[in-house]
Amino acid sequence: MAISTDLILPTGTRLTIGKPGKRVEMVFQNASDIVVTYPTISGTLVLELPIVIVNSNTNVEMQKTYTVNTIASAVTLTLPSVVTSGNEISFIDYSNTFGANNCIIARNGHKIEGLAENLTINVSGLFFTLKYIDATVGFKRIK
Repeated sequence: MAISTDLILPTGTRLTIGKPGKRVEMVFQNASDIVVTYPTISGTLVLELPIVIVNSNTNVEMQKTYTVNTIASAVTLTLPSVVTSGNEISFIDYSNTFGANNCIIARNGHKIEGLAENLTINVSGLFFTLKYIDATVGFKRIK
């Protein structure tokens, strides 16, 4: 059975799903932090990265999803200088305008796809995730 709905929960809300011994408990601490507690449980638990909407040049943080609004102009997003292998970051074209006003991922000293170059996104409607591999490869597109 699949249930799909949007929940808007205030800070401090505790959400429990399941039955005793096989339940997931989530506590919404603030807009971007969720504490998840689950005992032995069969199945898959998927948590999305916190979403941040930006419309101007921004220094981005790992483990977040950036919805990028380039309606007015191109936007440059600068990757963090310190990253750890396995860190991810996602980007969404907010208004399907990357083709007209590009989204530029500034590498901040890291390689992207093995190249020492910034990444210019000029295709509208993209949603993609970069994962940091190591100093040789740098960031790799995984989705």
